[in-house]
Amino acid sequence: EGFKWGINQDTKTLFIKGWSVDRNVKYGIPWKGNKDSIKSIVMFDGIETIGERAFDGFSELERVSIPTSVRSIGSAPFVNCFHLQSIDIPPANRAFSSEKGVVFNNGRTVLISCPSSMNGKCRVPNGVNEIGEMAFYHCALLEEVILPRTVRKIGTSAFDGCACLESVTIKGQLGVIM
Repeated sequence: EGFKWGINQDTKTLFIKGWSVDRNVKYGIPWKGNKDSIKSIVMFDGIETIGERAFDGFSELERVSIPTSVRSIGSAPFVNCFHLQSIDIPPANRAFSSEKGVVFNNGRTVLISCPSSMNGKCRVPNGVNEIGEMAFYHCALLEEVILPRTVRKIGTSAFDGCACLESVTIKGQLGVIM
């Protein structure tokens, strides 16, 4: 109830209204037939949850706009979106922030999701103490990750599918690797 979506075919933009975006919503994945052509996703204020792997496999996706109302983001929401460059989260969002396409909790202590298009070297910012579950999942072109001294926990499958990953430098002491 209250879930609506539409696609602007000219700009290849998917617009979503409602309270939750999930691969297992009772509506199925209504845009499934269009996911190979969508270049941007705009979610309107009111959406509170983005589920695990919600936008898995949007092969041409380049940009996502997440509203201030989002309070929960599941693991690997944009996995297999190999062209994703930008995830925009407004500063007014009290739960999350983004920088260079990487999603953090608002305190920037948990790295939640890195776009699959990430390549080369990724230097995780100082202050991050947790790498979330599936955070770098399928970042196939990522070659090196440098973790600051502040990281104490690495979540389950954090680096799964990182085919080119040659090294993860851990500058501190980890307490938990899931």
